[in-house]
Amino acid sequence: MLSKLTKIIKEGFRGLGQKGYTLIEIAAVVAITATLAAVVVPVAMDKISKSKEAAAADDVKALASAVAGFYGDVGLWPARSGTSDNYLYMLRTGNSKDNDPGFDITGTSYWDFSDDKSDFAQDHLVKNTHSYANWAGPYVESLKDEDKRDPWGHNYVIWVRGMWDKNSTAGFGWVISAGQDGKLQTNTTDDELKGDDIGTAIYRASSS
Repeated sequence: MLSKLTKIIKEGFRGLGQKGYTLIEIAAVVAITATLAAVVVPVAMDKISKSKEAAAADDVKALASAVAGFYGDVGLWPARSGTSDNYLYMLRTGNSKDNDPGFDITGTSYWDFSDDKSDFAQDHLVKNTHSYANWAGPYVESLKDEDKRDPWGHNYVIWVRGMWDKNSTAGFGWVISAGQDGKLQTNTTDDELKGDDIGTAIYRASSS
C-alpha cells in the first residue's frame, strides 16, 4: 500500500514545472496526497503494532514451554540462585538489568527485581549455570541470543516465585512482556493480564 502511495505522489508531481500546472492543480495533488497519507499511515502503523504483539506472544509461549520442559526434567522450577535451594523470585531475558520494564500498578507491586531475588533466564534455560540435576537443556532456542528482548526493547520477565512458593496464595507464575508502553500493569497476584501486557500464567503443580 505504501508503494502505491509513493507511485501516486510521483505521478502527481511529475512534470509540474514542465507542463505549467496551476496552483489549484498543485493544491489538489497535495490535498489528495495528504488524504491518502492520513489513511495509509495509520493502517501501516497498526499492522506493525500487531506484528510486534504477535511476535511477543510467540516468544512468551516459547518461554513458558521452556519453563515447563525444565520442570519436567529437573523436578524443580528454574529459580535456584546457587547449587542449594535458595530460590529466586524472578528471571529476566536479555543481558542487562537496564532493559527491565517499569511499573504502572495500582497499590503494592510484588515484582522484585533486586539483585538477590532475580537472575538471567538463559543461565537456567540455556546453560546449566546452577548445576541442576537431570538438566537436559537448552530448553529454548531464542535465549541463545543473550540479548533477547521483546519487540519494544524490554526484557521478558518470568515470575517464578508463584511457581515454587507453597505459601503463595496465587499458585501460579507469569511469563510476560510489558508491551508497547514498557510498563508492567499486571501484578504477580493478578489472575488475568492488565493493560497492554502480553503473557501467560504457569500454574504450580499440586505436588510441587
